[in-house]
Amino acid sequence: MPSYKILMPHDRTLIVVGPDHIGDTIIALPALGSLVECERYKRVGIIVNDQAAPIVSAIFSVVKCLPCPPAYYSWFRTTYHATRLALRVSLLGYTDILDLRDDQISNAVSATISALGLSRNSKPYVRDRKKEVVMSVSKIQYAHEHYERLVARFLERRPRNLISLLKTSQHLMARVVDQKSSPRRHGICLCPGASTKSKSWPLRNWIMLGEILQKAGYSVSLVVSPNENLRSFRQTMAAMDIRILLDSSLLGVARNLAGADMAITCDSALSHIAFAVETPVLTLFGPTEPSKWFPYHLVGGGTTISLTAKPDCYPCQRMSCNSSTPCMPLFSVEEVATAILLNYQCSK
Repeated sequence: MPSYKILMPHDRTLIVVGPDHIGDTIIALPALGSLVECERYKRVGIIVNDQAAPIVSAIFSVVKCLPCPPAYYSWFRTTYHATRLALRVSLLGYTDILDLRDDQISNAVSATISALGLSRNSKPYVRDRKKEVVMSVSKIQYAHEHYERLVARFLERRPRNLISLLKTSQHLMARVVDQKSSPRRHGICLCPGASTKSKSWPLRNWIMLGEILQKAGYSVSLVVSPNENLRSFRQTMAAMDIRILLDSSLLGVARNLAGADMAITCDSALSHIAFAVETPVLTLFGPTEPSKWFPYHLVGGGTTISLTAKPDCYPCQRMSCNSSTPCMPLFSVEEVATAILLNYQCSK
């Protein structure tokens, strides 16, 4: 007969499979904070995007972060690899698992843990996908609320409202980025990076935008990663006396953005980070919907530029665009420059 150990509340441990994209991880910070600070669990571990891991580790110093390249998230999706993850979770001593992604991994892992009898006294969380679809259509507008509701249901509490989530995001980032010690020295920060080509604004447009802003008397900086293959682009911007802010760490990028008067971004993680460090942000939305990803205007944290004439395929959310008229090149440089000059008071 197998022996059963009675697990007291302080004996329980939790492993969280975090969102696989950097931007989603930043959006989910308030929800992750609830899990970390919950007194129900003695120990919490988070499987997190390896690029977002430095920020998560710095904010939640008591958490065990397991960095994971994005490619491995799709590796988790098969039952075979879900079984391997279940074994690893149990061998590491975790009793509960919570999956914050939109796939079936939590169901597979939970079923496997129970079948193997490795955590007989735990109660793995099984998501009700049909209920979530109905809820997302009827009650949830922004992705921030999606993660909050998943965690609130897991912890059996009421979800916080959106304004509270946004303020919590800034409060958490303030733990590692001190805005008071970050003088506004970078002027307007241009952030051309994006996770997919379909969400990227042409590099030549960023160059022209930099020229217009410089002629208007603004200090301009460029935020890029040294890992990006943009050497000729960086050289062109440097030749225009635009300051190049190179940092391979997302935490370093956050600190650079904290020293900016404003940030100009595509729909990327940088727009969420800019808001979290309390820097005004202007975001260009092409194939994606600001009504899902950008609630920051509700607290005066930023604004967006969207397409006035949307193509039939909008919104597509595709990694690559096969359309004869891609969204992002439809934004003119003059349109973006006008929005900057009209909506923000930047130091000259």
